[in-house]
Amino acid sequence: MMLRRGMRLTNENVEKDLFVCHVSRCRRFAALLDLHGFDPKGNLSKPEPWRAEDVAVHVVRHKLKVDSFEYPTVMTRSDEWIREDMKKENWLKKRDYRFNRIKTLIEPDTIDQYLYGKGLGAEVKALLRNERGYREKASFYCDLNRYIIFGCTKNSLLPFGLAQCGSNYRHVKDLSDKQIKRGPNGKNGKLKILSEARCINEVDKENIRKTVAYIKAKKVNFSVSYAYELYHATYERYIVEKKTRAGYRRMQKPFPEHERISDGMFRYHFDQIISKVDLLRIKHGNVNFAKDFEDKQGRLLMAY
Repeated sequence: MMLRRGMRLTNENVEKDLFVCHVSRCRRFAALLDLHGFDPKGNLSKPEPWRAEDVAVHVVRHKLKVDSFEYPTVMTRSDEWIREDMKKENWLKKRDYRFNRIKTLIEPDTIDQYLYGKGLGAEVKALLRNERGYREKASFYCDLNRYIIFGCTKNSLLPFGLAQCGSNYRHVKDLSDKQIKRGPNGKNGKLKILSEARCINEVDKENIRKTVAYIKAKKVNFSVSYAYELYHATYERYIVEKKTRAGYRRMQKPFPEHERISDGMFRYHFDQIISKVDLLRIKHGNVNFAKDFEDKQGRLLMAY
């Protein structure tokens, strides 16, 4: 099987829940983390190195389902959003402090050496000797492990915990994915649905509610298409960092289709959450709504 970062290998019946944090450049090795009891704010251990063929055997032997790990939404946010909307400027300071400590160790070859080779004992020892006030080796390795576990991006080092992971982290809520249908099948088991989009879960519904709340609060020029674009840009993208001559460049990329919900699924659940009255108020404003869509008895004119 082809391993990729972000895979989640699960089987609730045998209590297996493994997260593929990293794949080596040669693709013959992978670093896996056991998600049972996982706490992003705890001391994060180094992911366990596996040979790719051993992972494939393990998947077959334990009948593991291939899923996707849902990274914390805050990792996709801009510095401005974290500073202004979350009021967490101290998070950015902590992130930058941690990143500056380990930035000489995050080249792909260096990370491969740490995870699958001889380690970085000499390199870490030299850094600890030169850095006053940062002599706790365990804390240093915890930051490096965190950087790797959460996708090797600068925002991996934000000090989020399970509370901040709630919008995207599966362990926070009991999601009964097996009970969620993608849609009707045709005769002889042939699918009528051509989309590769995944089925919706409770996390997605909560994120749709947050999108509705944002639109209500901001009073933006509204359309359902805009709402979906806003949802997609906020909750279905991840950030990658590429090293350039000018430094690190951050780019947003959309999740692949099989990790997103479809436009139709969004529209259906959006309509279940926001009322027709609220839609009219947002679209036309309170004054025009009262004048054109509500009679003197306060009843909505349903002819709209």
